[in-house]
Amino acid sequence: MKGIRDHHPELAGRIPALPKITGFRDRLAHDYDEIDPEIVWLAIIDDLSPLETSIQGLMDELEPQKDQNNNSESPSPTPFDDDGFDENAKGW
Repeated sequence: MKGIRDHHPELAGRIPALPKITGFRDRLAHDYDEIDPEIVWLAIIDDLSPLETSIQGLMDELEPQKDQNNNSESPSPTPFDDDGFDENAKGW
């Protein structure tokens, strides 16, 4: 997410709560011994699906631009299954 903010600030400004997302990631990565697992779980349950929807909307908007550039790569699948959580994802 920080890469998006640094390289595509106009796009980053359209991602809801980007500073909270990057701050949460930083806490998980650096203060992992002080993390309350219940807070992490609540973030997964409450926030991940709406974030995925927002990001998918932005990706859908960018697809026509990709087609105009004659780049016909098919979109990558999301790392989420129907319930928004992939227990086979690395790190879970």
